[in-house]
Amino acid sequence: HEIPMIDGSINFAPQSVIEEIVQNIRTIITTSKGSVPLYRNFGINGDFVDKPVNIARNMIVKEVKENIEKYEPRAKFQSINWNGIAVEGVLYPTVKVVIEDA
Repeated sequence: HEIPMIDGSINFAPQSVIEEIVQNIRTIITTSKGSVPLYRNFGINGDFVDKPVNIARNMIVKEVKENIEKYEPRAKFQSINWNGIAVEGVLYPTVKVVIEDA
């Protein structure tokens, strides 16, 4: 299943386990590490900002993979596909996961 994560709204009553997991992943990868009081290690470290594109991509993949494994173990990270214009420093990642036993 492919579920878009564009609008960012929170559904407090997801219709399926898949929708719940996708929403959890969206929350994990759009939260900056250090921004959640009393849960400072949650989220993605933003040290990749202003790095060269190839370095930033590798840092993002590492952060996303580790955080999905840690905070949403029902999903297994597969890959990130990149859209955008790398030479201009504009990248849009699409995260692909496999949801087990859903």
